Amino acid sequence: MPEYCTEDNFEISPGLFTHSLTRAQVEEQYGCCQMFVCSIPCPVSFDNKGVAVHFGIPVAVVSLSWFIMALIIAKFTIKGDARNFFVCNRTLPMYVVVCALLAQGLDSNATLGNVVNSYKFAFWDGAVLPLGLGISLILNGLLLAAPINQMGLLTLPELFGRKYGGLMEVIVSCIEITSFTFLLAGNLVGISLVLQFCFGLAKGASIAIAGSVLCLYSASGGLFSVALTDLPQVIGGFTAFTATVIYMMTHEPGSPVAGPSMGFALDLGNNMTATTPGYNGSLTCVDPVTGASTCDNYAYPRGDTLVNNGGMTDPDAYTPFPNAILINWVTIFVLGLGNLCALDFQARCMASKTPNVARFSCFISGLLLICIGVPFGLLSGLARKYYGPDSQYAEFETDTCSAPLGLASCAEWLPVGQDVLFKLLWQHAPKALGAWTMVAIVTASMSTADGAILATATVMAHNIWRKVPRYGTKEANLLWVARIFHLPMTVMACCVAAWAYNPAYLLVVAFDIVFAGVLVPLLAAVYYPRGSPNAGLLACLSGSVVRVILEFTLPKDGSLVAFGKYALQYGPALMGLPAFMQIDPPDQQSSAGVWDPDTRKCDQGPLSDWTGLDSIVSPTVSLLVFVGVALFEHFWPGRDILFFISKNWRATKPLYQGDDQVDPDTSRTPALAVDKAVASSIFPAPPRHLKDDSSAHGGRMGPGGSSGNKSTAVSPLADDPIARELQVIPGMSLRERPVKPEDSI
Repeated sequence: MPEYCTEDNFEISPGLFTHSLTRAQVEEQYGCCQMFVCSIPCPVSFDNKGVAVHFGIPVAVVSLSWFIMALIIAKFTIKGDARNFFVCNRTLPMYVVVCALLAQGLDSNATLGNVVNSYKFAFWDGAVLPLGLGISLILNGLLLAAPINQMGLLTLPELFGRKYGGLMEVIVSCIEITSFTFLLAGNLVGISLVLQFCFGLAKGASIAIAGSVLCLYSASGGLFSVALTDLPQVIGGFTAFTATVIYMMTHEPGSPVAGPSMGFALDLGNNMTATTPGYNGSLTCVDPVTGASTCDNYAYPRGDTLVNNGGMTDPDAYTPFPNAILINWVTIFVLGLGNLCALDFQARCMASKTPNVARFSCFISGLLLICIGVPFGLLSGLARKYYGPDSQYAEFETDTCSAPLGLASCAEWLPVGQDVLFKLLWQHAPKALGAWTMVAIVTASMSTADGAILATATVMAHNIWRKVPRYGTKEANLLWVARIFHLPMTVMACCVAAWAYNPAYLLVVAFDIVFAGVLVPLLAAVYYPRGSPNAGLLACLSGSVVRVILEFTLPKDGSLVAFGKYALQYGPALMGLPAFMQIDPPDQQSSAGVWDPDTRKCDQGPLSDWTGLDSIVSPTVSLLVFVGVALFEHFWPGRDILFFISKNWRATKPLYQGDDQVDPDTSRTPALAVDKAVASSIFPAPPRHLKDDSSAHGGRMGPGGSSGNKSTAVSPLADDPIARELQVIPGMSLRERPVKPEDSI
């Protein structure tokens, strides 16, 4: 904390300089720096007396009820079966899947993060979160839900193992775990904020409590507990979001946003006054009749706007403030496309009763998510009205100036914090409605967080730990190993939550991670059967590496603003009254100390934050690499680009497995090993039916999965050197194929 209120020492009144008093002396005599330097009243403290009773108790009781319900469901559904635990034995009907997908998408990031971002900046800065999530569900229904359901997968990385080999499965598993650690962390932050507001807990304690409860909640019943509790959570909880928006927007006296500012006046002495344009109140800022305040901070000369129609098209739509238009569009792309790689969404598609149930559930839940989440951001207008820069809670960074704002000091507004929605509900909504909404936010966080814990623990147990020689997961202990991994996955997420305490930021980062390198191989696996393990591996690695490199090489100053006329930093404070002040008598205007930005420049450097560009470039590189490798293997079919990697690590098998084939949940059994040497390998050997996998190598499949007309079919080995080398020769079974020493570990 600096010793003085401003870095530079300048006169603020005759004989009084900013360095005349230290910050501690200023707080003792004036209350705060903004009162001392800028004559702006110090922010009023928020009164939270009674919050624990009216909000805290309902949140605790309902959360406990969800936990008890999860235990009951676990007792009657799991029965020691891993498939029941992970994918509900693929029996979920449409109404359950719709609620499960909606509950997974509509979390604290899309609700609380939506309102907080819109409050701090503008409506579209928050609305892009639920908009992107809703679009992702609709796209998932169009592109992936039905195929994912038909494949009979246990986890999403298993798809990559079938299509691109065991090495790709492990790489994707690690990327997915990292991604969902951030997603889980974002929801832990949401619950932590509620616990802090309701009970006054410290940040660390609230995160630890949230993580502990969610870990036990998820580990007890798996996807059955998660999905079946989502049903009452959606019906009884999420309706609170719509009800709150309707009530508060229709019962708000006056406009739902801050109207034109009243302004203020300053007595400069010697019969000289300074007033803001249009101010007609008293110098004391108090109405002599009613006693009401007649002054504010003149933050909205023309009033606030609830939704700016040019916010997503014009970089200067928020004049004189910058517009983070690049990151907003990127957020929609990252969430809309990156979520196609989401473990939790796809797990619910796998658990659906039929492919059509998975497909139409995505459509319905995506539309519902947009219809619920986007309007909820409208509460940001009320939040700025009561807790914005013209409110009694307004706080400003004293040592800042801005030429576009005409302010020589106290130019930067400091929002009240991430609990602004809770404050709005406490002071301006009926207590019952506010408590209902708080419960809904916790419910939204729980429904997403438990799914994230379950997804990461499942992937860790099934797709990674299962490959460890001798000590790896077996069919008999898969369920318990997955439950054990709930603990380290939760601890990791708690650490991330404490490090980056921002739910909206964590949401975007979570799916940015998978968007970079996983999306292209995923879509190619479903829609481009000729894609080889080499193309998938190199596309995944190149996109991910480029994303990491750009994260540290692109200009990023933390503003999230890349360009625009008003993309300017705040400069250090200068001497002078605001440039828009009017002096009475007018002939004293030049000598009253009004700041002239043309003669005394505010040192404002340009904002330069290209966050978002890396998110678009990385998957583009991934796509180009995939296409490039595919073309290389087409024109030079005998060349193996990744010759230095064992072919067993890149051995494939059918994506779509029939009833007469090995069940995908037991696909790592020793029966599929080539011999003892390969069976002890970290990655499994090619399956017995590799030679029949036309779908994995470009063959045209006939009805029922059989090969079509031989005269028109593409050879499954035409341009895949890995499959060709692993192909069984006549008279020799796959189990008898000689194994090269370099092919095993």
